[in-house]
Amino acid sequence: MDAQSGNGPTEPLPAAEVMGWGLARVWGVEIIRLNLVPSGPVSRFGSEGFSVAGVGRIQAGHLACLRLAADGRIGRHPAVGRQLLLLVSGDATVSGDDGAPVELMPGEVAVWAPGESHETTSDAGMTAFVVEGEVELSPGVS
Repeated sequence: MDAQSGNGPTEPLPAAEVMGWGLARVWGVEIIRLNLVPSGPVSRFGSEGFSVAGVGRIQAGHLACLRLAADGRIGRHPAVGRQLLLLVSGDATVSGDDGAPVELMPGEVAVWAPGESHETTSDAGMTAFVVEGEVELSPGVS
């Protein structure tokens, strides 16, 4: 990952059968290059430096890759369903209904209940996955 731009590699994958839309097959494994998946900027709820790329659908929900630029913000809004934000890289500060800031580290997941008001900011920029919908957490996780 290019630390300056937050973009992943753009050179061809070795022995890749390019399948389009950021998807390639390398030695029998499908690889998604998130920086090549079409994305669009989002400014709703006062969000800044925020883009989202749909990655797939799950039953009764969705999976998306989120990117926040340095000093970016996903404005406060209610979760449509249970929402999980998995921080992949960078930094993130999240809050729930109470507005209390909580710093996430890469590999940590923020979980919001359906209808819960929440917000995410990043000082240096971040890449994260979000799963939202009818998500049931594994026993012992919640």
